[in-house]
Amino acid sequence: MKAIEQNPYRILGLLAGATAREQSKQVNRLKQYLEAEQDPPTDFSFPALGKIQRTLDSVETAVSKLNLDADKMSAALFWFYKGNEITDEPAFEKLMDGDVNAAKNIWGNLIFETRGDGKTYWKEVTRRNHSAFHNWFVLETLMNKADWVFWANIKFLETDFVYDFIKLITDATYQTTKKDLQLLFLNQVILEMEIVNVNKFVKNLKSYTFTAKDEFLNIFTSKKIEQIEKKIKDTKEKRKNNSANAVSAGNELYATTGVELNLLKDILGIDNIKYSSITDKAADEILQCGIDFFNRYKENENGSIPNEHLRYVGSKQNENFSDLTMDLFIRAKMIAVGDYVKQRCQETIKDLQKWIDDKPERDKQKKIENDLKALVQLWEDFEYESETIANAKDLINQAKRYLGAIKNVLGYTDSIYLKLSTRTALQAQSYIIEEINSVQDSVMRELQTTYSQYGKLQVLARMKQKLTEAWEATELLGSLDMERDFRINRYNPNKESLKNLCNQLGVSTSVATNTPKPQFTPPQPATPTPTTHQQTVFQTPTQNPPKEEKGNVGCILVLVSTVIMIPIVFALNENGGKMTDSTAIPLLILMVVFIVGMFMYTNNK
Repeated sequence: MKAIEQNPYRILGLLAGATAREQSKQVNRLKQYLEAEQDPPTDFSFPALGKIQRTLDSVETAVSKLNLDADKMSAALFWFYKGNEITDEPAFEKLMDGDVNAAKNIWGNLIFETRGDGKTYWKEVTRRNHSAFHNWFVLETLMNKADWVFWANIKFLETDFVYDFIKLITDATYQTTKKDLQLLFLNQVILEMEIVNVNKFVKNLKSYTFTAKDEFLNIFTSKKIEQIEKKIKDTKEKRKNNSANAVSAGNELYATTGVELNLLKDILGIDNIKYSSITDKAADEILQCGIDFFNRYKENENGSIPNEHLRYVGSKQNENFSDLTMDLFIRAKMIAVGDYVKQRCQETIKDLQKWIDDKPERDKQKKIENDLKALVQLWEDFEYESETIANAKDLINQAKRYLGAIKNVLGYTDSIYLKLSTRTALQAQSYIIEEINSVQDSVMRELQTTYSQYGKLQVLARMKQKLTEAWEATELLGSLDMERDFRINRYNPNKESLKNLCNQLGVSTSVATNTPKPQFTPPQPATPTPTTHQQTVFQTPTQNPPKEEKGNVGCILVLVSTVIMIPIVFALNENGGKMTDSTAIPLLILMVVFIVGMFMYTNNK
């Protein structure tokens, strides 16, 4: 300890408390020997405690450090003084003779006692041994680095005998207190200690009782907090200047503040607002370092850090950046105290873990990226096209190319693939339904304004043609893979409703989607052919209609009732099959008309 090894009193070869005359005489004598380049005679520098280099300059410097009473007191706290002629003089003689252990035993016997349990305890400080506590501390500090050694001097400084010590060292004008001396002593001790020893020393001070304890710990913790805040600020600047530095900056902050934060916890307690505040600040900054670092490299396909950035990170080549980030997040969580920061750490760790777990899915999506973009673009392009059956088929056929490529990568059971295929099916099915509904409305209007049998048959023939096209498109739609819920609750019910309509109008539902579209030729009016055996006879309204005409009337009743029933059936399908008063009665009437028409048609064909 430099405060002892290079103590001004030691350089001059004096005990603390030497008079001005003694000091002047010793200084002159030292200079004479040094100028003559001779070794000075034995004095109170005690060479046995370690070699000392004395020069004219070092002597002058030592003298300058003993000019003021405050300087004398600072030096005296770390050097021997004669407080008891009987007990101290023999120890000093042993030190001059080079018998350090003998001197140590003299003072040690005065301050320690062994009790019945075999353990060694401090003795009470008395007038006889008070200087022994101080002198033993000085000697033992040079020989033993244990932090408990300093407690011997604290015990001395806690007694009223310290005022005799003050009078011996300084003149009557110098005013100080036990607390001031204790603070002066402790601050000098921690100034020269290594950080690990300082933390252990201060931590142990909590178990002792002395006047300056609370003030010293308050000053000490305040300085520690200031130091940690500066480190947090420096880390933040490094992170913002270059996010590639974020992980190394965060780890450095964790490493350099961990011990200090634990010390603050031991001194202040975990519930102390000063401790929780500075700890959460550090944890939050470490967490943010991880977040910034992750955002910097998350788009890298292979998850590794570019070689040119390894010097910032301080990691091995090809080390996964997500692992480095997770380590930092966990460290932030380990030191966090407040609920808010703890929760933020936990949620961030959870999100990162999900991102790590989802890597296989992201890899798959990367492989289908081009096909996925093309498929989405196809959907958007068709949004601007007419909602027709033809466009539905076109959409399906074009989408199959991209869906097939995606299925080859993901597999036919993959949820992403099924969602994409179902999305295509949904759009195509809406086009089919839209055109069928539009045709129904058109047929209804035309049947109401068309009075000729031939015209009505042409209208119905167009309806049957659209149903044929719709059935082909629906069959094509069914070749797409779909999510189970969509197929059961949307596709199958609509297909079944369309099939019923087709059956009612005599439209075949057994045509394969890859066969040519069937052509429907509407019936043409009979053209009279002149012969010598017959001629056309026009029936008057008063005559009973011939059997063939009754059959045609029955056909029209069937077709008209079927067309009218189409929107009712679709309404029922959209309503989950629930019947209401507004649909039950009309549907019953139409069914009666349908049955009558079928009867007329089959019996007068």
